[in-house]
Amino acid sequence: RSIYSRSAEDVRTMAAFVGSLGQRFNNRIAFVASDDLPFGLARMGSVGSEELGIESKVFRAFDEARKWLLP
Repeated sequence: RSIYSRSAEDVRTMAAFVGSLGQRFNNRIAFVASDDLPFGLARMGSVGSEELGIESKVFRAFDEARKWLLP
């Protein structure tokens, strides 16, 4: 929910932080955003994390994200 108040630069910074922790979660992360604005910002963050070697994907629902993370 806090993504509504985050700037694009904040989102990139968060992605860089997540990227620094990548090995702790097998270099995979799922972003969940049900509304359009946070979804788009999460996609931007996803691109940033992929540049750091983190496989990422954005979902609209937690169940979908969980299925992708835990095959």
